Amino acid sequence: MATRRTKSVVYLTNFMGESLTDLWDFTMQVQKVEVTTTFKLYVLDVDRSKKAKKVWLAISPPDPLLIDITASPKEKATTYDEFNTLVTTRCEAAVKNTGQILTDGLTTGSPEIGWFVSIARVEGFKKGKPFLLSDVVAYNSWMEALVKVEADESNLSIEMVSPNKVAKLQHDAEVLAKDAIRKEAKRLITLRRQEKKAQEADGRKRKQSDETDDSEEEVSDEEEEFDKDSIKLFMRQLYATHMANAMYDRHIPVYIHPTEQSKFFRLSNATCQKWARALAKAQPGVSIQSPPKEFKFEVLPLKQLVPPVKNVTAANECTHHNRGRDASPLLQVGSDGPQPGEEVPILDYLNFIGLKNAAEVGDVLERNDLQNYKIFRSSNLDRPALRGLGLTLGVVTQLCDCVSKFERHLANQEANRG
Repeated sequence: MATRRTKSVVYLTNFMGESLTDLWDFTMQVQKVEVTTTFKLYVLDVDRSKKAKKVWLAISPPDPLLIDITASPKEKATTYDEFNTLVTTRCEAAVKNTGQILTDGLTTGSPEIGWFVSIARVEGFKKGKPFLLSDVVAYNSWMEALVKVEADESNLSIEMVSPNKVAKLQHDAEVLAKDAIRKEAKRLITLRRQEKKAQEADGRKRKQSDETDDSEEEVSDEEEEFDKDSIKLFMRQLYATHMANAMYDRHIPVYIHPTEQSKFFRLSNATCQKWARALAKAQPGVSIQSPPKEFKFEVLPLKQLVPPVKNVTAANECTHHNRGRDASPLLQVGSDGPQPGEEVPILDYLNFIGLKNAAEVGDVLERNDLQNYKIFRSSNLDRPALRGLGLTLGVVTQLCDCVSKFERHLANQEANRG
């Protein structure tokens, strides 16, 4: 493969104007690479879109773009930032208003856009399996490969993830989550019935076999009918998860805010039914641990948040709703949740992680009421729903995996201040 190089020769002339090339011949080799670039982006067609279905237009340049970059020498090579600017500028010139879309994808991760490069007949960079330029490290690997094989041509394909594909993946995840919840609810119901039967067997003799058979047939019929009603299944799962707590209400089950423990609402039959209906419809952002946004919270006075020791026994003896479930243990106020009055801005957490687009991610989280970093530690957090907010897989993974490190960082800061 021939390499396009430029040669600079400095000529000195004497006072008579004669060439003195023998006195000075400085040659510098520069490796130029022509990058054939294509892109495919998706833009919402507002005029053709309906409430139930969105129409996305595929945007591509009329012809591939030819972009020249420098691969070597290293001190003159095109940098990662220069390359991104060069490409976005050329794409903007080819198709107006596409440059900003590419810039948003690079800086915020939304929309999700992949930059794939290939080098003919080079292992790891072949066109059938293009190489993803995910960051500066990947970019440097590509540049090193270009220099190693002395390539003068390469290809760049910029591909935005299809919004229809994202929507399908999100829908599939919600359906699977709903199915898992229904199965878990049914398992809990069956388990409680078995426990109840065992308790009855310990307290009295068995009834006659024909009566027992009739009873079991009735239970079986009831369970089959109950399984058809997903709302009832969800309601039972909600009541099994969120129980009564004497600190908030001794008799009615309550939902306690995961990060602000003074906030709660009572899980009355009507409220539970509304929540279950949202689950049955697979409403985005709603799960067994995450209620619909329209639910209003009550605020418990701080002096009631931690009960005196003499009330602990009474609190632990609180009974669950009228369905005979076991009482939940007292809510502990400790390191697993922020202390009353203690607030750590979500932006502090994002900056600690080191997200280059921390401000944009922070805006997305705050718009969706995800303003406390500790919520990302919950095993019940719906990661597909986070992806549905426009966050990349990498951002979501870092949000969920760095909570403990951040807490140690805060603890060290507090110790240093002390």
